[in-house]
Amino acid sequence: MSIIKPIGQYVKVDQDGFIINETSASHIDMHYWKSIEEAVDACIFHVKDHLQSIYLRGSVPKGQAIKYISDLDMILVTKEPITNQVEAALDNSLSEIAERHDVLSGIELNSVTAETLTGSREFSMMAFMISTQSVCMYGEHIKPKLPPFRISRALANAHLLYVESHLASARQDIVDNEDDPEDMLDCCSWIMKIIVRAGMALKTVEAQRFSRDLYPAYLLFSQNFPALQEKMRLMLSYAISPSGDRDELLTILKDAEGWLLPEVKKWMDEHNPDRNTNLRIND
Repeated sequence: MSIIKPIGQYVKVDQDGFIINETSASHIDMHYWKSIEEAVDACIFHVKDHLQSIYLRGSVPKGQAIKYISDLDMILVTKEPITNQVEAALDNSLSEIAERHDVLSGIELNSVTAETLTGSREFSMMAFMISTQSVCMYGEHIKPKLPPFRISRALANAHLLYVESHLASARQDIVDNEDDPEDMLDCCSWIMKIIVRAGMALKTVEAQRFSRDLYPAYLLFSQNFPALQEKMRLMLSYAISPSGDRDELLTILKDAEGWLLPEVKKWMDEHNPDRNTNLRIND
């Protein structure tokens, strides 16, 4: 079992309650720059004229990256959706870059069109991530066109609405990928992060605390659900150091459904009884 360290922090807010973006290119550790430059070049090469901006989010631009554990989290803002063929080719290039730079655990990529980001008043996780958690590494700075974000019901809802379906998807992926150890580990880490952040989201509005970092998310849940602390600590442990044991993972996820989903349902019944997927920004 991995050693859990109290790393990370809650977001800071300004005098009006809006989340402060604390990322900066100046915070990036020198050991990550070569891999970042190669990843940016790969995005430019594959996406070409459809590319509008490249953002880097997460621990690296916050200056909180842990060598050999942290990954590069990238968001592409495009003029139109990229094709599956381009996405597959880019994923392959980024995987090769990650393998060449062992300081990284991997490179995660998401893409979104500029129109999707700026053309709606509804909450968007990609808009939230760019506005509050990311720094522009290439192209147009689209952040000034985005609204500021508060710790809100819409933010919590985005972390809770699909928890049940994510758990079901993870169980199926674990069964389907039994013979693929890498996919099994990726699935484990992915679903455990979702569970830890969902636990935080249950109390994020009430406490007015939020973090994408896993330890603060675990801490907020544990403070409010002390009887479930050890169960969530196990989720945190597997998010950091994933398991490839099929039977073990299926047992853990079945157990998580029993203690997490009832709390998610209570929150949804109170804060979003219609299960609305389109809550307004800062609602």
